[in-house]
Amino acid sequence: MAAVSPGMETYQIEQLVGRPDDIRTDFDPGGLSTTQTTEIWCYGTNGHLTYPTLGSIFMSNGKAQYVFGGKGNPPAPGMFDETDLRKLMQLIDSASGYDTKPLQLIQIVNTLQPLGKEKALAVLGEYQRVSNMFSHNTGLHVFYIVRLLFEVPEDTGFMPRMMVGRPDVSEPADPKVLPLFPLVMHDDIPLNIVFSYALAGTPQDPGSHLEYFTKHGKIRSLPLTPGNDPLSILGFLEKSPQWRYHGEPGTDEYDRGKSYLAEQLLGLIDTVYQMETDQHGRRLSGDHFDQERWGKILNEVAALNIRWDAMKNMYVFADGTFLPTIKKPYYRRQIWRIPALGPNADISAERMNKDYVRLLLRRSEREGIQVPESVVSVYSVGKETELLTHFKIPSSKGGNFSQQMGDEVRLSELEHIQVEITIGDKTTKCPMMTP
Repeated sequence: MAAVSPGMETYQIEQLVGRPDDIRTDFDPGGLSTTQTTEIWCYGTNGHLTYPTLGSIFMSNGKAQYVFGGKGNPPAPGMFDETDLRKLMQLIDSASGYDTKPLQLIQIVNTLQPLGKEKALAVLGEYQRVSNMFSHNTGLHVFYIVRLLFEVPEDTGFMPRMMVGRPDVSEPADPKVLPLFPLVMHDDIPLNIVFSYALAGTPQDPGSHLEYFTKHGKIRSLPLTPGNDPLSILGFLEKSPQWRYHGEPGTDEYDRGKSYLAEQLLGLIDTVYQMETDQHGRRLSGDHFDQERWGKILNEVAALNIRWDAMKNMYVFADGTFLPTIKKPYYRRQIWRIPALGPNADISAERMNKDYVRLLLRRSEREGIQVPESVVSVYSVGKETELLTHFKIPSSKGGNFSQQMGDEVRLSELEHIQVEITIGDKTTKCPMMTP
């Protein structure tokens, strides 16, 4: 990688506090929790919370605990301009996370495809080299990208399996029915059909697939070009052998699968058709698929006369215009340490959207440390008679285990919360929180 003067951001993850009425602000990388001062030093960033393209170091109490990006070989000198490489890696990271993002996957593939096989794999390899295991990056999106970037192997007729756990949607007996599993692609639009994986052990590193395609892969000859009627894919898949959800319309698994695919399609056309989401980021809330509502959506989108713009790599209106991106606000998490409930015990409040807050009580116990019976209660300030939620902690003599309890409560952005812990007849309150 070219010699540069990297940007650096330092995120303070957790600050040791000594009293139960202290508040701390927390940026938590996938559940990392200590009782010391912990920081992430991120190198190669160009904005708050942007992907660290040169790597990151996890510091605990002034000492490096984990280093990411310090091993392996970066792309050969001269292969990339540093600025271009940074943009490509941040584009790849735009598809990371637990939700499948068809639009971002298409944009990534269409950006890498013109680079050719060697450079495309070099970018993906560098992205893997500097990624850290504590972020929201599950690595699944890298598997998806190479599945879409390369042609299906002619000798097998399907892509190599992803050894990341047992999928909760069954694979077809003939893998050629779904050669990109867990992806299905129609009209150059990729959708993920698997909700989650059950894993006991360590998942396969996406780097192994990069090695496979380095040796055997044939990069796709043309970019992905989605059709102009993307929502019709849902009805097509329902009638095809690629539909993997059991039951009939109206049953749990069938409707869950249909909603899952519909959410991905709606995210794909967010540049021309936007819907308000609930606290979980879903556009289609509810336990069952609302076919009547979906029909209205189909009619509304059809009336927009949208088309795929190959230059912009997204859907636009007939005149080439599109809707501005709705930026999701970033809410800082607030945490109250509760030493009386054991080592590392705390309760955090994190806003999910303008109407809901997620509360999470985390605690652990160690041998020989007694924890008294207690109750952690949460109220809206000014409404102390109205309990938002509470967590009951039974008494124990101590054991080696960790515990998490959570709840989601309705709370507007204008309201504040009060958390208190009651042990016997004594109640301790924390200062007011504003999640």
